[in-house]
Amino acid sequence: MVFGFLILLLPLVVIFGIMVGSVKISPGEVITQLITWGNTKTVMSKIIWNLRIPRTFGAVLGGAALTVSGILLQALFRNPLAEPYILGISSGATLGMALSILAGIGFSQSPYGYMTLAILGAFFVTIMILSVARFAKSSVVLLLVGLMFAYIFSSIVNVLITFAPDEKVKNFTLWTLGSFSGLTWTQLKVLFFPTTIGLVLAFLCSKQLNASLLGEEYAKNLGINPKRFRFYTVAVASILTASITAFAGPISFVGLAVPHITRLMLGSSDHRYLLPAGMLLGASFTVLADTGARTLAAPVELPISVLTSIVGAPIVIILLLKKGIK
Repeated sequence: MVFGFLILLLPLVVIFGIMVGSVKISPGEVITQLITWGNTKTVMSKIIWNLRIPRTFGAVLGGAALTVSGILLQALFRNPLAEPYILGISSGATLGMALSILAGIGFSQSPYGYMTLAILGAFFVTIMILSVARFAKSSVVLLLVGLMFAYIFSSIVNVLITFAPDEKVKNFTLWTLGSFSGLTWTQLKVLFFPTTIGLVLAFLCSKQLNASLLGEEYAKNLGINPKRFRFYTVAVASILTASITAFAGPISFVGLAVPHITRLMLGSSDHRYLLPAGMLLGASFTVLADTGARTLAAPVELPISVLTSIVGAPIVIILLLKKGIK
């Protein structure tokens, strides 16, 4: 029943996200455009295909990727508070964007330059963390190393903010709040490949994730190499997190809250079901949050992280209390 609900929910949410905006579009028009693949060259067609669909599909990919990344890290660290940005990956992308926006480094004076430096920053941290993962004796060490990277890069960003002009600081601050606005088809295509690869790799390790919930010794008895598994899990989570952060900024709470909501809906922590259900729910949740961000205070657009936190936190609290979890 839960899977049936989530499978039906996602296309309805996607159509709703395409419909709603400064220009109201009927459900029939949206469905017609999707069926005809945008053959009519009307103003409405251009709004749907050039603005609404790339942004909505970007939110689908972002929500799915952040949720799956959160599930992976919560299983790896056996910590309900683990989330995609806990390893400092977001801080690396933020430093890349800070060098672009605040310092105006090199080729960064274009949208693709911004994204390139953000990706390079995120993957630099990923490489460093993966290097540590090969030698770390426990997941706790890996967690602490990620936090130290986050502190180091946050300090560098604060130095750049101190000496940057006010207008650049404003632009950078807006990026850090997260948004899928302005996402183009080219950017969406670039985002699609690493995200899809990361999701597939996550599904392939569902049995190992189930074993890891019972501890590293139990996993060893089943023939799982803990160091290799940590390396694999961190790599997949890093790919998913870095890709979304580079294109949409750091989006908070999705990777933390949606995995818990999914577990409570399923009544299970079996990753064979948790991963696909979380992917569907995370995609729907993020599309709804993005739609609310651009419509609730129109013509002003709210940061998506504001809505994901305001809406997501009470839902988790209510579900936890309802289930009697202390």
